[in-house]
Amino acid sequence: MKARGGLLGRVLFWLAAVFLALIVLSGLSSARQMLRRGLELRQQPTGRDAVSEWQGRLAELKHDLPAEGQVGYVSERDVPGMEFGAVDQDEEFAMTQYALAPLVVVQGTDAQWIVGNFAEPQTDEFFESHFPVRVHAEYGMGIYLFERVQP
Repeated sequence: MKARGGLLGRVLFWLAAVFLALIVLSGLSSARQMLRRGLELRQQPTGRDAVSEWQGRLAELKHDLPAEGQVGYVSERDVPGMEFGAVDQDEEFAMTQYALAPLVVVQGTDAQWIVGNFAEPQTDEFFESHFPVRVHAEYGMGIYLFERVQP
């Protein structure tokens, strides 16, 4: 019986050793992949990511806004019946908040200055018929600055 216990003990030892070796190899493989991906990302030129491009798109607009305070934000989702992509709307709103910081960007037209973000250019009459605003400036690519008017 003693020989069997010794054999079972050795088998269990080797199974545990193999299992541990597989875990270590898996960890090393994962670390190698992460290192390779990190090196690839490091070689990419900076300023080509979506946030940097969005900041560039809003740079001129930012100069026309006050240095601090709150600004409104409207887009296709604020126009009844207008089609929009929910994911794009959420991402572009978040990037606008980031790009215009330290200004606080909030959905709606309650602020004096309102940023308009539309996929397609619209006319002043379109905006004025849907929002209590007048068009202050158009920056291209569907970006507008509106000034709130009292209804």
